[in-house]
Amino acid sequence: MYSTEPGVQVYSGGHMPDITGKGGNKYRKFASLCLESQHYPNSPHHMDDVSLFMIS
Repeated sequence: MYSTEPGVQVYSGGHMPDITGKGGNKYRKFASLCLESQHYPNSPHHMDDVSLFMIS
């Protein structure tokens, strides 16, 4: 994974129930992984990082 963002959020699907999907395929807990690049969750508390902008 390459990104200009400093942080990575990892999702494992551990909270999802086992389901049967298209074609009868079984999707079970922890059967997949998602990596999402982003700023750190506490970035708004560190305003010395000028790359983060908040618009309200």
